[in-house]
Amino acid sequence: MDTSQIIALVVGYAFGSIPFGLLLTRLAGTGDIRAIGSGNIGATNVLRTGRKGLAAGTLLGDALKGTAAVLLMKWFGGNDAGLIASALTPVLLAFLVGGKAALLFAALTALVWFMHRANIQRLLRGAEPKIGQSKAATPEA
Repeated sequence: MDTSQIIALVVGYAFGSIPFGLLLTRLAGTGDIRAIGSGNIGATNVLRTGRKGLAAGTLLGDALKGTAAVLLMKWFGGNDAGLIASALTPVLLAFLVGGKAALLFAALTALVWFMHRANIQRLLRGAEPKIGQSKAATPEA
């Protein structure tokens, strides 16, 4: 992995760390979202405050931060970034939380790679269709 990919991973992690539910509820003056319902900071728990707009904002913010992280990694890592991330997830989990989670995600990664093996082969050949492009229009060379 080169420097730009490492930067993309760090920035992507930072994006993922933005607690939209916590930030939006505090800005709206509803207090600490972690003190109600399940104690989580996600959109479902924000909805428990009765503030549908805040819940929608939380959901949108969480979706956009994930999208931004993926697009950033794709920009720096190319089309094979989604594959790199899936391979690194079990390794990082092994260091961060231990064996059971790492084994589960290793199995899930293997399943994802197996189920998408045709797509992966086309990606490696540069023949995977772009979104909106028909499969027939893509060379299979």
